[in-house]
Amino acid sequence: MNSGTVQYSGVKCSDEISSVLTENDYYSKKKRYVKKDGSCNMVMRHVPEQWLLWVTDIFTTLVEIRWRVMLLTFALSYILSWLFFGILFWIIALTHGDMKDPNNEPCVYEVRSFTAAFLFSLETQTTIGYGFRGMSENCMIAIIVVTIQDVISVFIDTFVIGIAVAKMASARKRAQTVGFSNCAVISLRDGHLCLSWRVGDFRRNHMVEGTAHAQLVRHLAHSTGKVNVTYKYLNIEENNIILATPTTIVHKITPDSPLYKVSLKDLRKESFELVVSFTYTDDCTGILHQTRTSYMPSEILWGQQFQEMIRVTRRNYRVDYALFNHTVKVLVPELSAEEYDLKKYSQQPKHKPLHIRSPTAAVELVNGNSFEAEKASTSSAGPLKFQRHLIDDTTRADENRLIATSLALSVNQRSNLSKETPPASGSEQPHFLLVLVPVSVSKLFLQRFFQKLRLFSKAETAQTSQTEVMGSVRANRYSIVSSEEDGMKLATAAVPNGYGNGKGKVHTRHQTQSRFVKKDGHCNVQFINVSEKSQRYLADIFTTCVDIRWRWMFVIFCLAFLLSWLFFGCIFWLVAIFHGDLENDGPKCGSNVSTFTAAFLFSIETQTTIGYGYRYVTDECPIAVFMVVFQSIVGCIIDAFIIGAVMAKMAKPKKRNETLVFSHNATVAMRDNKLCLMWRVGNLRKSHLVEAHVRAQLLRSRTTAEGEFIPLDQMDIDVGFDSGIDRIFLVSPITIVHEIDEESPFYDMSKQEMENSDFEIVVILEGMVEATAMTTQCRSSYVASEILWGHRFEPVLFEEKNYYKVDYSRFHKTYEVPSTPLCSARELAEKKYILSNSNSFCYENEVALSNKEEKEEGNGDSLGPGGTNTDTSSDSDHSQATVPLEPRPLRRESEI
Repeated sequence: MNSGTVQYSGVKCSDEISSVLTENDYYSKKKRYVKKDGSCNMVMRHVPEQWLLWVTDIFTTLVEIRWRVMLLTFALSYILSWLFFGILFWIIALTHGDMKDPNNEPCVYEVRSFTAAFLFSLETQTTIGYGFRGMSENCMIAIIVVTIQDVISVFIDTFVIGIAVAKMASARKRAQTVGFSNCAVISLRDGHLCLSWRVGDFRRNHMVEGTAHAQLVRHLAHSTGKVNVTYKYLNIEENNIILATPTTIVHKITPDSPLYKVSLKDLRKESFELVVSFTYTDDCTGILHQTRTSYMPSEILWGQQFQEMIRVTRRNYRVDYALFNHTVKVLVPELSAEEYDLKKYSQQPKHKPLHIRSPTAAVELVNGNSFEAEKASTSSAGPLKFQRHLIDDTTRADENRLIATSLALSVNQRSNLSKETPPASGSEQPHFLLVLVPVSVSKLFLQRFFQKLRLFSKAETAQTSQTEVMGSVRANRYSIVSSEEDGMKLATAAVPNGYGNGKGKVHTRHQTQSRFVKKDGHCNVQFINVSEKSQRYLADIFTTCVDIRWRWMFVIFCLAFLLSWLFFGCIFWLVAIFHGDLENDGPKCGSNVSTFTAAFLFSIETQTTIGYGYRYVTDECPIAVFMVVFQSIVGCIIDAFIIGAVMAKMAKPKKRNETLVFSHNATVAMRDNKLCLMWRVGNLRKSHLVEAHVRAQLLRSRTTAEGEFIPLDQMDIDVGFDSGIDRIFLVSPITIVHEIDEESPFYDMSKQEMENSDFEIVVILEGMVEATAMTTQCRSSYVASEILWGHRFEPVLFEEKNYYKVDYSRFHKTYEVPSTPLCSARELAEKKYILSNSNSFCYENEVALSNKEEKEEGNGDSLGPGGTNTDTSSDSDHSQATVPLEPRPLRRESEI
């Protein structure tokens, strides 16, 4: 059942809620603190010296005001400057007597009236220079005024261009193409009540350093009119977001959450506002942006979850934005998180239950010795026995995560299934193995998720799509099936794949999915059904022009110029027609403008400030003078936009990404007696990357304990964020290291399990370009087949006499380390795999030795008589190179 804005439990969406009155104070009628479009609903009054503050920071003031006000300000600045200098030229002409005596040698030719003086001022400042009016060398004061006007015009043009570029690249424009869902939802996820909302980018260009934040804002209005505002931060575990596709932001309602004691009944009465934000840097312009919105209690839907809108195909990830705000009903108890946790603890059985280690395990398919189960007792009353590493006493946290699934473990109401012994290997009839936890009828509120459980035991007859295969979740060494009402299907194949070796081994069929992030860093995502796509792109026209290809940008700019010239050419032609310039020989509005072609040429000469002098405007027609003024202002605005867009496109940080490279493969090897995942990053330019830091995320599909399928779950991979090791000094290639410890998602993966897993590791390098001070981001990804187990990278950094040499021909090369254990990091930590204490050969020293020998052979011509080397330092170098286990080798690799 799909529902766009329908809420389970009947709470209606509205912008305002009823007030709650108390004895000492009261809540006023609720108004938004932050509007849905992200603007703050606040008006400042009685600010001391407000106008002075705005004028002092005139640049920010002009950027923040509306376009119509800014264009009016620019037009007034041009007109006032033209008027001011026109008045000066008119006073000079009056003082010099140019208007009284036509035979007098004038200061300015053809300036006999104030209109002519104004036109001369306009032609001078805009550098049109028609040639009909010009300066003479008889009046020094006029020459000084022209010089001052030229200098001032340069300052005004620079200021206008800077303001126009800053306003077009304003963060608020880019923020309009990033949107939040209309409502937030509260549902169960992995046995915990969670508050979720969705954020998506309606453009395809990428974002740098995307971070999600949320705050709970409460307003307490007293009877005196005083309002107290309190802020409480909501913890978001995975707040670093790769927003290539719409992402659901999840806040787990724990005891530290301000919503921990809020039930559905309390939510209807609560008076708060949930303010959410997403902060990021645009990949095209390198400018920091923030998108905001808010949710009232009436906009938080209890008992719903967002409908999945990502469809995985063999070519790409397809995102259907028509489902962006759609939700589906799910069964969620109308209890607060505190009451829900207490109820879970009280419903735990008194005796010590058996739990499967995986927190999402509910039902498992058993065929013979699958999942390495021991032979069960033939007694019908005897419990099943499992190996020690499969069933263990879980912690309280594990029990909390298991309660949601354990409440639903009743299939067809047949309790005797839990006492059946799995059949021998080769049996074609599937059986169910249930967790042995007593379940009462009151606990079965999630039973409908498992009513239509369909399992298939033969892969030869199973025809499942890729999306259906992704419904199965792999945990440790056994497969888990989570079933919804739609009935997820599990395809199986009885062939060895690393999860078992022999008959009856059950595993999911491995299908190659499309890569989410390509090797060149581009996201393989297709958007469909994006509402108001054209309006969003036009609202952020500056980013659109910067992001498109050069050929299209040139086409747009050429059309802008041509259309403006044609428009004003038509205006001048119509003025000439209505003034009668085409019929009589009297005074004309525009000299030598008698045809449409002449009017078009006059328009070009005016806007481009060519001013050949053959065509010019006279002081006989005010409408023609006004159109020249208007076209000059429009021409300045168009020039400012084009200059800003071209500069931003040439300096955009995306181009810097082409000189940042990742290794083709990642490796897994031992380092300091610990398994580590490693990859290499390098900078092909000598210029530094300021504040360079790396991060990585694991992308894979999973199914929650409640049956919610997440096709693209993002999980951070620790590369030393807490210790600061993720901050790197990227002057030479560096190997990034992820230690596979208890917090790592690869902790339970052995070599075979990793090779057969279906995941993608997205690696990211971010930093500030030293030349432009813009933030850039370089991306790549590794799938399971691109991770080399038991390999290390070859050294690339070598010492020379006076410098260090980086050999990029070795950048992608690796060598095999046979001593690398094939087991998982967990088994290695539990001493199930004994590491060899024998010293293996040092490959780096072997490379150093061969490099030294090649260098000596290449310098053979420099040897003196008798084969004596003329270089006095060669003996010591040779003695160092011949010692393979020297504590300080000549050739060292730069690593973290």
